[in-house]
Amino acid sequence: MWEKCRDWIFWPLVFAFGSAEVRHWIAARYRSGKMGGFREEEEALRANLGAFLAYVDLDAAACEHRVVRFVDKADPYLSAFRLRATLERHVYADSLPTLGRPALILAAHRGNGWWALPLLKAQGQPAAMVATPPMKPAGWRDLMFWPYVLLRWREMNRLGGLPVIPTQGATRRIREGLQRGERIIALIDIPPVTAARCSPVQFFGRQAWMPRQAIDTAIEAGADLWMVFGDVDPHTLHQHVRFEKIDATRGADAAFSRYAEKLEKAIRDRPGSWHAWGHVQCFFTGPAVQD
Repeated sequence: MWEKCRDWIFWPLVFAFGSAEVRHWIAARYRSGKMGGFREEEEALRANLGAFLAYVDLDAAACEHRVVRFVDKADPYLSAFRLRATLERHVYADSLPTLGRPALILAAHRGNGWWALPLLKAQGQPAAMVATPPMKPAGWRDLMFWPYVLLRWREMNRLGGLPVIPTQGATRRIREGLQRGERIIALIDIPPVTAARCSPVQFFGRQAWMPRQAIDTAIEAGADLWMVFGDVDPHTLHQHVRFEKIDATRGADAAFSRYAEKLEKAIRDRPGSWHAWGHVQCFFTGPAVQD
């Protein structure tokens, strides 16, 4: 509990209200491992990364992982209190999606998809994000972090300008939103154990399983397909968001394969920025319900 309070509440709050010097000092401590931050996530990265990328520097990947996760935890405070380095001010992007076109923007556990929300809204067209609604606290431990969870959910609503789409019934809501010309961010590198339906796709040279319904829905609606990645600059601590177009004219199978290829390349380029190493093996276990 102390570790989680430290990594989710105490140091993120100090970071949010601190000067630039304080922020860089905290980030440097997390990067070096002196804080011992995100211990369980780092252990998962070290245990699994070598099986997929044998020649990666594990220490360097762990350093990047700790910084990316810490910045992600601090972001709701920066955003909620409208501080000097808010999500609106310190997120930068390349190749923003075309205005006036409905678009499904595929996100992954690579950086954070919600960093794209204020950029899309600033274009003059709001965006929605698909996310799991806050679960009611089941005990005192959950209750301690309930304000943080609600704060994050509230900021996702505010930053995009459109209500967050709950995961339950998301396919219908995505279809309706795209038909209205909206732009929607959906996270689909989700393992079969937490997804209702999954489809096979090649990932790291093996058959993996991920949900594909959002891609099918977007193609049926004639929407553009994009993918978004987020990185944290280790020197400035700014978030850099990159949008990449996916060709949707060749059908859902080809688009799904292209998504997996782009995700794999992004992970190979910066393995520490992907924070799904803890359940990576689950992607290669066939789901109970298959497409």
